[in-house]
Amino acid sequence: MRGLPERGARLPWLSTDIPHWVTQTFHSSTDRRRWSVQGWSLGGYCAAKLQASDPGRFVAAAAVQGYFEPEPDGTTGALKLDLMRSAALRNKASVSRLIRNKTPRDQLRLLAISSPSDAQSYDQTAAFGRAVAGRPGVRVVMVPGQGHTLAAWLGTQEQVLPFLLNHQP
Repeated sequence: MRGLPERGARLPWLSTDIPHWVTQTFHSSTDRRRWSVQGWSLGGYCAAKLQASDPGRFVAAAAVQGYFEPEPDGTTGALKLDLMRSAALRNKASVSRLIRNKTPRDQLRLLAISSPSDAQSYDQTAAFGRAVAGRPGVRVVMVPGQGHTLAAWLGTQEQVLPFLLNHQP
């Protein structure tokens, strides 16, 4: 896409470069109360990590069938070895650890949605819900009968969009 910055480190690219490009290209608001982020599957991890790492950038986030802990498996390439060797790196990448230890309570607004039928995200979402239980600003929702599919993502939007648009914690 013309005008987009080159991909560097993912978090600054997603949290800074893309919003800057959007505001410059479409003359949209720079007010964080008007920005939220949503992701599905691995994008759900990115959305949750953005909100937990820097809630000043986005007022809310939704992780639909996402992940909350780094997975040192075959899909993470060379990062797999780094994650396996470094507990510090795994901890830094852990959304639940960020929320418990770093994210200001009054700035957190995160929706996590999964389904017991989704073998790819259910266990992580359930563990995430237990890890952040009682934390203000976090809502974990389990919906029945949805696998890890685009149709399942589309089926969650009637819950996700009002959550992202309602800026009251």
